[in-house]
Amino acid sequence: MPNFAILDGYNVVNVIVAESLSDAQTLTGKTVMESTDAAPAHIGGTYDPVKNKFIPASPFPSWTLDSTDIWQPPVAQPDDGNKYRWDEDSRSWVIVTPPAE
Repeated sequence: MPNFAILDGYNVVNVIVAESLSDAQTLTGKTVMESTDAAPAHIGGTYDPVKNKFIPASPFPSWTLDSTDIWQPPVAQPDDGNKYRWDEDSRSWVIVTPPAE
């Protein structure tokens, strides 16, 4: 069965499974759009009617959406073989250290 995004305006507030679009609309009484593997909906994301696709929520406030609809950090992640996590407070990449054994 297909997944359907429940919208509040263009904001995705829920994703449900239903037999059809009309069933999803009847069940929810809300605006509903089908979510596909090629364009999956995520709670907290938005639907862009011009592009006819779902855009996931930004992972961090400082990140920006690029022209291909991928969220990009303000600083590129280092490519030096280390594992990093984004630190929003410092707006920088921090090396992830494995736990001590």
